[in-house]
Amino acid sequence: MPAAPDDVELIDQALQTVEQAMAHCVLHFEPAPSPTTLAHLPEAEREALISQERDAALQRPEDTAVHFCLHAAGALLDVARTLRVRPPDHAPTPAQRQQEWDALVAHTKLAGRGAYRAALVLADTASARAPSPLTGSAPPAGPDDAQPPAASSAWK
Repeated sequence: MPAAPDDVELIDQALQTVEQAMAHCVLHFEPAPSPTTLAHLPEAEREALISQERDAALQRPEDTAVHFCLHAAGALLDVARTLRVRPPDHAPTPAQRQQEWDALVAHTKLAGRGAYRAALVLADTASARAPSPLTGSAPPAGPDDAQPPAASSAWK
């Protein structure tokens, strides 16, 4: 069922707004490639990229989480727009329909991974700031004074 033009216009406006926000939220590092891409890299290179992203994320967790959240929102809005702009006479072959759905599934998974990465950044940041069970005190609050925690298994 095709959407009223207002639905598509609202989705387009939301997508434009997210893209504008992404343009203003510049990261000071390049996020590590996707887990699928990382799996094909040599172990030393893979570990270096993961470590670099984790360290940068701990230095600027808010920026990193915003980056991943905005990318996730953009991907989901793109999926919603694609679902809404199909013409009523669109009659793909079964193979074309499967290809279209596969593309939508891939975009939706991309959004989910972005949201998950944002959650990892926030969880790692929270655990880095939590009081130590041994000392009862939290690490220093300043980014220059804080020591990054040991590698979290969630980043792998």
